[in-house]
Amino acid sequence: MSRLPEGWKSTTLQEVASWSSGGTPSRTNTSFFSGPIPWFKTGELGTKTLFYSEENISEDGLKFSSAKLFPKGAVAIAMYGATIGKTSILGIESATNQACAVGIPEAVTSEFLYYFLLSQEKLFINSGKGGAQPNISQGIVKTWPILLPPTAEQTRIVQKLEELFSDLDAGVAELKAAQKKLVQYRQSLLKAAVEGKLTEQWRNNRYAASPQNLTHQESDTTASETAANTPLSPRGRGVGGEGATTAGLPHNAWLRDRARELRKAQTPQEQALWQQLRAKRFSGFKFRRQQVIGRYITDFVCFEKKLVIELDGSQHSDTKQADAQRDRWLNAQGFRVLRFWNSQWQSQQVGVLEAIWQALHEDKPSPPLPNPSPTRGEGLSLTADVDMEGRSGSQPDASFYHDERGVGEAVETGAQLLERILKERHARWEAKQLAKFQEQGKAPPKGCPEQGRRGWQDKYPEPVKPDTTDLPELPEGWVWASLDMLGEIASGVAKGTKRDASIPVSEVPYLRVANVQRGYLELSEVKTILATKRDIEELTLQKGDILFNEGGDRDKLGRGWVWRDEVPNCIHQNHVFRMRPYLPELMPELISHHGNTFGKTWFQSSGKQTTNLASINMSMLRTFPVPVAPVDEQIQILSLLEEQIDVLNDQEKSVALGLSLSTAQRKNILKAAFSGQLVPQDPNDEPASVLLERIRAERAAKQTVKTPKKRTTRSSS
Repeated sequence: MSRLPEGWKSTTLQEVASWSSGGTPSRTNTSFFSGPIPWFKTGELGTKTLFYSEENISEDGLKFSSAKLFPKGAVAIAMYGATIGKTSILGIESATNQACAVGIPEAVTSEFLYYFLLSQEKLFINSGKGGAQPNISQGIVKTWPILLPPTAEQTRIVQKLEELFSDLDAGVAELKAAQKKLVQYRQSLLKAAVEGKLTEQWRNNRYAASPQNLTHQESDTTASETAANTPLSPRGRGVGGEGATTAGLPHNAWLRDRARELRKAQTPQEQALWQQLRAKRFSGFKFRRQQVIGRYITDFVCFEKKLVIELDGSQHSDTKQADAQRDRWLNAQGFRVLRFWNSQWQSQQVGVLEAIWQALHEDKPSPPLPNPSPTRGEGLSLTADVDMEGRSGSQPDASFYHDERGVGEAVETGAQLLERILKERHARWEAKQLAKFQEQGKAPPKGCPEQGRRGWQDKYPEPVKPDTTDLPELPEGWVWASLDMLGEIASGVAKGTKRDASIPVSEVPYLRVANVQRGYLELSEVKTILATKRDIEELTLQKGDILFNEGGDRDKLGRGWVWRDEVPNCIHQNHVFRMRPYLPELMPELISHHGNTFGKTWFQSSGKQTTNLASINMSMLRTFPVPVAPVDEQIQILSLLEEQIDVLNDQEKSVALGLSLSTAQRKNILKAAFSGQLVPQDPNDEPASVLLERIRAERAAKQTVKTPKKRTTRSSS
């Protein structure tokens, strides 16, 4: 401010208070810390008024050290390290350590000095000097500038501050309570998801509408009535296909609303394919789902390549003519249409994805598929099974359930899915062993039971089975498995590994424990490491890998998240484990959510623990029990989770914004208070200049008073 408020005076802190610092008695004398005198350290500062200290000192501790006894109402400010600028009023007669500067108010009230120092905290921090632990000196504190108002105005300022801060504190308390509840709700939501409670109603609806609960006649009647009474089927694919209009609604508006409804009610197969296509995950191409084109709603479209992808349920066997008409119109607009049956996606996912890849890269050879599977074919046969539009000429399988959306597909339980995973695990092991024999130029050794000699296939390491003792009961169709059953588990590269200087190395990014947080990855700082070609080949992370921390602090134990190729060619250190699912049908996010909720307690009870540290090893991680749900239910869980977590994230951002605004408002209030803008000035108040002159006179008078010399009495001889 260029002009001071009426009655104010520009001065320094040494003019308004008498300053000193404390001291610490010798720790070698334990009696010094067993007395009645409260003794505060800088770490205890921060609350407005201090009444209880962590430690007390004795009279001798005070006497034989530089510690001083300060009166009630003195104001302490921290001068060292991370606590610089923290301040409190001493609510009792007490001492402090040497890291505290303590002011005994003279021209200011204790509360006014406290709030002023609070307003200057950031500036004090910026004034710190030094390397690892910056400090401010008592000299800096004494010469710190302050605008001093009259005593009466100081009182009015403090009253107004406490009134405003009381309201602000109440609001902050509510926001922090809401923040805590949101954290608790997130944990409850994730727990409900991985235990099957989130999809309980979905399972009930599916079961109620399943064929085993309807006679063939009832099923046929229901289907006929649906087709007769609605212009579109529940999936928007009735007679005439997507694009049929409803009376009373404008054509384009109805299509947009219908597309929005379809996005919220995707079939399990569409949800699974969308997980592969969304966010440019598939070969870097952007896809849109349930997109309006003309008078039609397409399942998926890539406008860059003018490619439309349709996943068709059993009802499309009765709408071939309408589908053909729709495809001809899309072809005329320059779009290529790929159609697949839901059953093809269910049984030949890799083949479907390869067909999509080939359509996107017509001028390139087919890519090596991620995690090639010995138990699956190398892709969909585009000559025998798929016509020019990519649609199978055969009819879908006869065994279907019909959910509330009217789409049917064969039901696979979690146990059946686990059986497929275990077959895949076994097949991959065999393929790896055969590759080793081929590399070594050896024939696979045959066994001879008569001679007690095992063949190479007999040496298959069976997966660890989960200990289901005391585990919660799972929903029908779910099954417990160990992490070892579900995917390949590996440790990472050890930092500082000694190796032969002749072995070439390359610098690559790598993940540390600090990068792997609970439910997200912190990638603002990704460091690099020198690694061999073999390490890079074996440890480079792939999309869908699930990460688990080995440990450290108890909170780090087992925490993790899913890798989505955020950093190219990134490996991981040996304190971060990765699990790579054997089948893409397993949703890695669900396994990670389970690890971050149920696993948090499980790892802490199972891990090795010392006083402050805890850790898990690979053997322990292999035994970690994981619930396996049917594929369609996994997709439904993830869809519901994403929807609710998006809402949670928005609420958490709103709370965080509220807290941030509260902090800014507090700063603005303090700024207004100490610049004369918070309360009006009263011309009848005694000016601060008069107050300062009186304080100076009182100090000078004290200095002129000489202490009388002690008389010594001589003894008579």
